Amino acid sequence: MNNRGRLTVMMPFILSTAFTFIDIFLFRVISGFYFINPALVIMSFLELYLLSAVTSLFIKKEIDRKHI
Repeated sequence: MNNRGRLTVMMPFILSTAFTFIDIFLFRVISGFYFINPALVIMSFLELYLLSAVTSLFIKKEIDRKHI
């Protein structure tokens, strides 16, 4: 797998991290919900990383299938 393929596989993880930070630090702080529950942060990351892992596996499978 070349560098572009690796970046494509990692993109869901990068995007999920960015969206989690945007959700926690922008929307909650701007809306006045200043207290950030650590359990909420952990669960948000776990949920998004699980979804990202599944998405990355499907992307990698498609990339590998096209190279065979």
